[in-house]
Parts: sequence; C-alpha cells; structure tokens
Amino acid sequence: MTRPTGYAPSEPGSGHPTLHPVEVEPLPAPFTALRPAREDDGTLWTVWGFDSYFRAADPGFLRLLGWTEAELSSASYWDFVHPEDRDPLVEGLDETMTASGRLAGREVRVLGRDGGWHRLMWDVVADHDAELMCGIGTRIEVGECADGRPRRLVGTWVRQGGAGTATWSEEMYTLFGIPLGTALTDALVMSRVAPGDRPLVEQVRQARLADGDAHGIRFRTLAPDGTTRRLESTGRVVPGGHPLTTRGITIDVTDVLGADR
Repeated sequence: MTRPTGYAPSEPGSGHPTLHPVEVEPLPAPFTALRPAREDDGTLWTVWGFDSYFRAADPGFLRLLGWTEAELSSASYWDFVHPEDRDPLVEGLDETMTASGRLAGREVRVLGRDGGWHRLMWDVVADHDAELMCGIGTRIEVGECADGRPRRLVGTWVRQGGAGTATWSEEMYTLFGIPLGTALTDALVMSRVAPGDRPLVEQVRQARLADGDAHGIRFRTLAPDGTTRRLESTGRVVPGGHPLTTRGITIDVTDVLGADR
C-alpha cells in the first residue's frame, strides 16, 4: 500500500487497483474511539483508504488546507505529505494497517492549496474490515510556512482526454507561461513542455488512463520569455466520471530541484 523509501512520483505502468471514493459517515466505529483524544474546537478528521486515496473529511479540515474533496481525491495522500515526513510515516501506517490498528501522536506537515505546509498532530486508527483509516488531528503551528520556505505555486487541472482540452486553475497558466484565459489544447500545452520531457509526459498520461491510478511525473516547462520551471504533477482518472477525464495537482519545485535537473 505505502510507497517505498525514497518516494518519487510513480513510474508509468505502476500502481494499485483504483477504488472509487465511497460515502463515509462522520467518525464511524471504530473511529469514534479517537474522539476523546482530540476533543476541542481545533479538532479535524479525515478518512483515507488503505489504497492511499481520500474518502471524506470534516469541513474544518477542508477549510484549513483549502482543498476541495475532488482535488484531494486526485492523488495519493503521500502527495500531500511533506517529503521529509514521508519515510517516518511509512512504518507507522504499515503497522497500523497490518497489526496494531492505531497510531498516536504523529506530527506531519501537510500541503495546503496555497502552497504552504501546515504542521498537524495526528492520531490514526484503522478499520481493517472496511480497509479505511481515520485521522483525528489538531494544528500545532500558526503563521509562517511550516518548513520555513516560501510558499510554492500550486495549480489544479482537469483534462478532458476525449476532447483534447483542459480546465485549469489560474496558477497553471503561470506554471506553463500561457496567458490567462487562453483556450487550452493538448498541442498548446505540450508545446510548453521541454522537448526532452515530452515523451515521458505522454507516457504518463496514457498510464493514468490505462489503470485509473494516480501517476506522478517531474518535467520542465519553457515559457516564451525564457523562464524555465521544474514541475511535479500527479493525477488520476476522475472516480466515477468519464474514463478519459483525469484530474490532478501540479507543484512548482524549481526551488528544490533547480530548473535544469
């Protein structure tokens, strides 16, 4: 279930069978056992599957991070966890899903829609029969970005594969150096991808459609003004939607990887 040590975006063709999001009542048994540990106005809860995909969350969690449920469903939960916190979390969640069923007091930085990291303290319990995990959390940092770095530019997108068109958030236009409001086509978008990265970008697109799972990729974009960005993008087929429609998130990681790597 969990991604291995040294996590990087999925290679084309890898992944797990997709399970579509299901309706989850707030804090179903045995998740109610966590409530006394986090009974205050700052309590947040969220439910994820053993397959690593989002199922449900309380409104406070969505407001704090700024994501919609559809956006959270477009990638694995690992894509929302700070890279430095992923490896320590793997062992704890593996044990939670296979043995103990409970993880207490784990501090994790979670990506917000605004590109900042929110430091949260989580208790997690697993329902092995339903193959679900529920986390009860509280925010333990306020103010500056939790990793001390400037906020990253984060965009969201929906690609209608059958029509060869896309719907983007405003940030995506900046990431690709395309004027806001321009009609988007596959040809235009691909023209802004560095030539050497185009074959892999297309390969990952096809992999998402082939298995419905979330696949990630790192690639470069080249704007007409000469600006080069390094992006990390993850997406999957929209659960319950058209089989050729994918949704995902894209993050500017130029400050971490450098534009030429």
